[in-house]
Amino acid sequence: MSGLGMFFPLSLLTIGMGVLSQESLSLGELGAFVVMCVLFVTSGCALGIRRLMREGL
Repeated sequence: MSGLGMFFPLSLLTIGMGVLSQESLSLGELGAFVVMCVLFVTSGCALGIRRLMREGL
């Protein structure tokens, strides 16, 4: 089950802040972190815009 934190937004916050370990993220982990953050933000915006357009706002 290790490594599934990248798929949950609140776990991304914990990983990004380095709460669980004081070590910095490796280059590969940092790249995956940025990709997942961008994916969550764009999907949230797309769903929000789609909902607003459906409701005619």
